[in-house]
Amino acid sequence: MRYDVTNLNDWAIGESLYKWIRENLEDGKTILELGSGTGTVELTKHYKVYSVEDKKEWCDFAKESNYFYAPIVKYKDYDWYHIDIFKTIPKDYDLLIIDGPSGCRRTEGFIANINLFKTDIPIIIDDTEAFKLWNIKIVDFLSELLGRKVITIQDGTKMFSVILKNEEK
Repeated sequence: MRYDVTNLNDWAIGESLYKWIRENLEDGKTILELGSGTGTVELTKHYKVYSVEDKKEWCDFAKESNYFYAPIVKYKDYDWYHIDIFKTIPKDYDLLIIDGPSGCRRTEGFIANINLFKTDIPIIIDDTEAFKLWNIKIVDFLSELLGRKVITIQDGTKMFSVILKNEEK
């Protein structure tokens, strides 16, 4: 498997996460990612990617991705993406990656807006290290809500979790 390891580092998705996707998602399938980065460049080499990004400077970083700029908005109990953007994003995708928005805003926002997402597919939550409790909360919530098995994989100091499809139990 050939890829540019410099695109899979630090803040980006790690090599193990990229390899998991390559081994479990056929070429040509569609990915919706919340939060984009250098790893998006690698994903677009094999998949159609829709990237929701709250940082305007990252929009169009991966030239082959389809970007949707969604600034962070203050809602009653949380800060999260401006939800109107989700009305314009195609609903037919095969994998959801939760790696944004940046910071710890993602828990309450994602949970409050879960109805905006397709949930009968594998869902990856990046950065599920023990000190990132907001991501662990999403994993626990989704696993319980959807009644599905979770796998967690460590890649050096990074970890990610996958809510598997029912048939993957």
